[in-house]
Amino acid sequence: MLLAHPSGGAFLADVARRARKHYLGLVTIWQKVGDLTGSEHGETILTNSEMKLLLKQSEEIIDVADARFRFTPGERRFLLGALKGEGLLFARGGRWPIKIEASPAEHRLATTNPRELVDLAEVTSSPTALRANGSRRRLNGASSAPALEL
Repeated sequence: MLLAHPSGGAFLADVARRARKHYLGLVTIWQKVGDLTGSEHGETILTNSEMKLLLKQSEEIIDVADARFRFTPGERRFLLGALKGEGLLFARGGRWPIKIEASPAEHRLATTNPRELVDLAEVTSSPTALRANGSRRRLNGASSAPALEL
């Protein structure tokens, strides 16, 4: 949203240029690479990013990403057919296919799926807690506070 406004784009570009000099990190997330490559400030952000992660790309936007990152034919196919959590990591002058998989504990902490949130609320409000391996156990002691084992 900031990049859509000249002053917001200038601010992000300035932070991207200066962050590493002050031992800071800037994390930006974009749905479409074209939103960055289509503006001067976006190019500044990309150029000053030490690491870039591209996840699955659609047919509609792969050409814009390809023009900026110059994919090999294999990288292009990989990004077009990538599954959930799969992507191409650009770092330290190299590029690697990666798969990001959350542990069960990480998944519980980060999920925004409404059905999963209802299930988690039921688990934490009952006298039993869900273990990381999916089994249930009775909480011992006099405490009635539910807990999740991580």
